[in-house]
Amino acid sequence: MITALAVTDLWHEGFVERVLPPPRPTHLYAQQVMALILQERGIALSEVGKWLGSVANEVPEADRISVVQHMLEIGILSDDAGIIAIGPHGERAFGRRNFMGLVAAFAEPLLLTVDHAGMELGTIHPASLVAPSKVVSPVILLGGRSWKVTNVDWPHHRVSVVPVPGGGKSRWLGGVRMLSAKICRAAEKIIAGAEPRCLLSQRATNQLAELRERLTFVDGISLPIVADNQESVRIWSFGGGLASASIAEAARAKDLPTIAFDDFSLTVRASDIAQVAAVIGATDAGSAHPALPKDLSNELKFSLCLPTAISEAVLIARTSVPDDVADIVRRPRKTVRIPI
Repeated sequence: MITALAVTDLWHEGFVERVLPPPRPTHLYAQQVMALILQERGIALSEVGKWLGSVANEVPEADRISVVQHMLEIGILSDDAGIIAIGPHGERAFGRRNFMGLVAAFAEPLLLTVDHAGMELGTIHPASLVAPSKVVSPVILLGGRSWKVTNVDWPHHRVSVVPVPGGGKSRWLGGVRMLSAKICRAAEKIIAGAEPRCLLSQRATNQLAELRERLTFVDGISLPIVADNQESVRIWSFGGGLASASIAEAARAKDLPTIAFDDFSLTVRASDIAQVAAVIGATDAGSAHPALPKDLSNELKFSLCLPTAISEAVLIARTSVPDDVADIVRRPRKTVRIPI
């Protein structure tokens, strides 16, 4: 309900979400190089930049050099007297159906469909698949229930789960993607007391009143950091799922393990609320990013063409929201203790 009210509020303001290309498209640079080679039946490496023009400048020059060198080393490309061609490994990997896979290059959202016994439960972001340890399977939350991940099928973008008791991550209930910071801020404003810009049913009115009563510390200005008597602290960030995941990973690096995160908040295991506030305030927004599964690179098209370090850098760039994290970090922090 609160998300619908937030979207309605933004609609009344005339807000239109910007559509931006994915940052650091190094894997697409590799695709363009191979497509250019096929088009020209081989090309001098020095000519690639002239063909691709300013498009290639979206990828750091060091990355462009490393990617071509990597493809030459593993045989995706071959060098014959300075003329670059498709190599034997490239033929095997991309040559099916006359290189059809090189014709279509597009960036799909990083989303996985969650499946239980043949029933689709919703979708999750890969950031929800990071387990607290190597011996514990990830537990996610969809539809108000907890599910343990039993298998991840990267090629088909599917996650198999079984029901388990307890809490989990991904408390955004099976939507098509994590919410943006703009929507979460609009929701926060309504929780803080702004009147919804639409008529509400009696049931919705009651639910909103209950939500406001439970979150009386939300004022739309400060960053509430709320502690209970169970050695957990919840940070009501209202910055979107990726920002919450980024701060959660930064907190983990400071020995504050994450219990859960969602679009509106993150919860860490701690007893010292002042320590949590200090860690949040010291978070470097420019380097903060969500923890990601080690094998997520399998999801990146043309990842075979990239060195491991560059593949990881591309994924981090695509999942980082430094502006949203910075907005959370610079808000005045308000610590609250709620006895239970």
